[in-house]
Amino acid sequence: VAGYSYSSNYPTTAGVYQRNRRGGSDAFVTRFAANGTTLVFSTFLGGSQDDMVWKVAVDAGLQTIVAGTTFSSNFPTKTAFQTQNGGGGDGWVARLNNTGKTLVFASYAGGAAYDWVQSFHFDSSTGIATFGGGTLSSNFPVTANAWQSTYGGGGTLNRGDAWVVQVNSAGQRLYASYLGGSDDEFTCGMHASGTTITLAVITHSNNLPTTANAFQPAHSPSPVSSDVYVARLVRGGTSTSLAYATFFGGAADEWSFACQVDATSGVITIAGGGRAGPTTPGALKTTMDGSTDAYVSRLDPTKLGTAQLVYSTLLGGSDYDNGLAMRIDDAGFAVVTGWTKSTDFPTTATTALQTVFGGGSGTPNVCGCTPPTCA
Repeated sequence: VAGYSYSSNYPTTAGVYQRNRRGGSDAFVTRFAANGTTLVFSTFLGGSQDDMVWKVAVDAGLQTIVAGTTFSSNFPTKTAFQTQNGGGGDGWVARLNNTGKTLVFASYAGGAAYDWVQSFHFDSSTGIATFGGGTLSSNFPVTANAWQSTYGGGGTLNRGDAWVVQVNSAGQRLYASYLGGSDDEFTCGMHASGTTITLAVITHSNNLPTTANAFQPAHSPSPVSSDVYVARLVRGGTSTSLAYATFFGGAADEWSFACQVDATSGVITIAGGGRAGPTTPGALKTTMDGSTDAYVSRLDPTKLGTAQLVYSTLLGGSDYDNGLAMRIDDAGFAVVTGWTKSTDFPTTATTALQTVFGGGSGTPNVCGCTPPTCA
């Protein structure tokens, strides 16, 4: 598990990379044995200001790759492609060895304004880590083969542009690019395989490029709503091509927090939440009856028109529901998790661990994002 802590007495183990909290919140990485009772290692990772882990993965050699956001000018770096905080908050990525004692690599990723991490994917077959989020920096460091090398701009929601960075197993930067229009967006879901990067972006921009085979070639009619933007980039040595790009949404807000691609077919599955997204006939739920519903949608870029939407279903009850994470299992089923305020959220009669709403009446963070990115 990984996250962040303000506790000076968060449990750490002897000999790890950083035993003591250095200031503000520090990121932490903690590993339990399979029995759940033995602590293999536990370490802080941070500088003198606030440092947070948002994403974590473990490779075949049990090394841990983490990515997050930092406000520290002295966040630990090693063999970094960016050794200094660019200004304000920056994204960061790091790898710890299998004992938590050695920092294999760690680097900042950011420009002069605020940059934050929201999405992450680790390709175990190549050791490549891909991460992204949002930036307000007009000088976010990009590579020569970037799809978009300049800042597109931001809007009233103060989210700026989406961005994506790839590093190899040694921490060397392979790719960095903006992805943004003239309004607000940030990357919230991604899946990468080799040189192909598929991104799910929350956007308010109506001038992002789409391809000829787009499922939805234009932003939804409402000028103030957010749509999901799905883009497939293929990076080369000197340039990047846009293999597929489409908007996905209805007349109200939609957002995505998960994206996964089938390695054989190239079919893209996204999940998130919203108020008016498209559904397919015969889906589990086709009519919105709550404030927001979660959704799971599957797109096949090899097809055209409505046939491209393999399936799309809502998931939720009569109150707030939101999908925050999703994986495709070995049988091809989408497994989605999130939160709900609906007392009538659908459960299975005989197999559910809990069939009754446990309670809670707080005001939900509808978009599920990290301030200051939320509306």
